[in-house]
Amino acid sequence: MTAGGTLIDAHTHTQPSLAATRQFMADLGLQQVAEGTPDDAVERMDRAGIEWTMIVSFLPAQALVDAAVAAGEERDQARARVLGRWHDLNAWAAEQSRTRPDRFRSVVGVDPVLMTREEVEQEVATQLAAGANGVKIAPMFLGVPPDHEDMEIVWQLATRHDVPVLSECGAHAFGAHGAWGHPEHFLEVVRSYPTLRLQLAHLGQGAEDVTARVVRASGTVVTDTALRFGGMAGAPVEPGDTLDLIRTIGPEHVVFGTNYPLVDPGAYAAALRSLGLTERELRQVGYENAACLWRTDARTAA
Repeated sequence: MTAGGTLIDAHTHTQPSLAATRQFMADLGLQQVAEGTPDDAVERMDRAGIEWTMIVSFLPAQALVDAAVAAGEERDQARARVLGRWHDLNAWAAEQSRTRPDRFRSVVGVDPVLMTREEVEQEVATQLAAGANGVKIAPMFLGVPPDHEDMEIVWQLATRHDVPVLSECGAHAFGAHGAWGHPEHFLEVVRSYPTLRLQLAHLGQGAEDVTARVVRASGTVVTDTALRFGGMAGAPVEPGDTLDLIRTIGPEHVVFGTNYPLVDPGAYAAALRSLGLTERELRQVGYENAACLWRTDARTAA
């Protein structure tokens, strides 16, 4: 095994094909670093000593619907088409986690603002039954914070099905989108759902001190390192002050994540191993915390 032990990459946007990756990146106005396909992901995982990765099934659905309407499509037709595309992506991701559980897990992407309550319930139930392992939301793209009444269905379903939620989290806006995922909005959620298993992305970028408060409020909440080592669009990976952030938040509350194919998971794995974490801290961040949250084999990484 590679130096530093086996890792889990708890946050990727692996796609069904290279064309799908290109479309995903175009929808977000971003540039890809890697192919983004399962075969490419596994090749990179093997080189980096990553045991399995989480496929985060996500589309900026409201923005896609609005763009289609602006181009002349009827809103109901655009909504049905975009949600159909997302359903297909969810189904593909669930199939990957069902047929290749040694390499992939997946989360079901939903938008409880664009979708009806019944549609959210049906999509989550269908994809969990098909092999998915949890639920995905991106408040920045929903237009409401996590403690909004429209979001209650997400927390209710997660606790009912006893699965984690992976959520975008941070204080920064993206384009025209507001900072609806600010970690302060998760405080009441965590208090109201004490058994909720929750993964907050990006170390709560821009509000790491509040993220620390949220994760410490529950023994079942973590935050991930996705996009926090830089490296987008081929730029060098620079760990920066991430070591101090991890220790401030608490290594028992942090999981390794990359956001592949926006970045190279191999470069991120090398950055994590070179941060200066103790052997125990590296095991926690690199493997054990994610294995515990997602209830996979929580052995100590070799």
